Amino acid sequence: MSSFDVSFEGLDELDGKLKRAIAVMDPAKLEKALLPIAEGFASRLRGRLPLGPTGNLRRAVYAHVPKRGPGRPVPAASAGITARIAPHRHLVEYGTTQRYTESGAYRGIMPKGLYLTEAFRSEQGKMQTELVEAVKSLVEGAL
Repeated sequence: MSSFDVSFEGLDELDGKLKRAIAVMDPAKLEKALLPIAEGFASRLRGRLPLGPTGNLRRAVYAHVPKRGPGRPVPAASAGITARIAPHRHLVEYGTTQRYTESGAYRGIMPKGLYLTEAFRSEQGKMQTELVEAVKSLVEGAL
């Protein structure tokens, strides 16, 4: 029976590179890389929304980094429309049927706009590409 030996060269170098790559994956650094992607989406969403009489719908668009904790340990960045400033956002997005007040006054129909849904659908591929590139540049910068 014959025997053979296997040896690896450069294992220490690989180990060092992997340790540097892991250090780059610090949640704070990842969030810092993800926030511009969320801000870009928020800016494009703001441009798609209709400008109502108060402008609250556009003003309610946000991008931020949510706090990490036991319920959300993964680093992330988020964009959307806050209900605090635009509590009517669902009416603009999904529309209404015929509306009447208690006294019977007709208030019309709000057609659905699907602004957020359409913005997300059209931007999803671009955001995923930007996300991969951001993480890739972080890792390559460490190596």
